Amino acid sequence: MFRVKSAEAPDKQVKVGIIVVREYENYGDSNLMPFIERLTALGCTSEHFVLKRVAKLHDTVITLQYFAQYTDVDSVIILAPEERVMAAPALMEAIVRLELQWNMYITMGGAERADDMQAMYTMFLEMEQSAPEQNFDLSIS
Repeated sequence: MFRVKSAEAPDKQVKVGIIVVREYENYGDSNLMPFIERLTALGCTSEHFVLKRVAKLHDTVITLQYFAQYTDVDSVIILAPEERVMAAPALMEAIVRLELQWNMYITMGGAERADDMQAMYTMFLEMEQSAPEQNFDLSIS
């Protein structure tokens, strides 16, 4: 999707998962193309999008797990009204858990989130690169 330049990844193409919730189909459909167009303007190409459609908002939990475990997407957007996602405690818990476990930025809302997604992914990459190496001494004394 968008390009991130760093010492370790001089021109990394970032892959983005997109979840369109049919329960909010008008919202998703009105934001899908503007979101893709904005990411394309940021340097994304179409082969770096993974699009999934789900019936209900609660179905995004399993879809997020699928993205984390079985794809190489770096960030995910749930194209649904942010206030609806935030009002679903199980979904919010899953988002936080998956973000921490997989170091994968997950956001919700519409096309306006494309720039936020790029900024957060860049920050995640910078934090990962600056984190100290974990060298544990497992020897027995």
